[in-house]
Amino acid sequence: MEQIKTKEQLALAEEAEKKKQRAIAAKKADAERKWTPNDLAELREEFTKFDYDNSATIAVEKVATICATLGANLTKPKLDALTSKMDENGLGTVAWEDFLNALVPLRESAR
Repeated sequence: MEQIKTKEQLALAEEAEKKKQRAIAAKKADAERKWTPNDLAELREEFTKFDYDNSATIAVEKVATICATLGANLTKPKLDALTSKMDENGLGTVAWEDFLNALVPLRESAR
């Protein structure tokens, strides 16, 4: 009986992990769908330069460098607002999806 319970618990944990991974993949797809393939490639290239551990996150301090490289020289208040939107949990890191989503309004205002 104990083995059956253990197997059931493992199956539930595995299903919960799969559900979590599907949600992450959906969030990424939604964020990437807002960009043209060329823009997405350029953003990915710049983001990847600072994703030293291939975790799909960068240090929040690198956002200013990326924006400047892409031609968006932001004032300190605008940069602070942008990075706070990207780093909502306050950990000092920016996830790829949050990076893309936060830059959409910036792109729209540049047009």
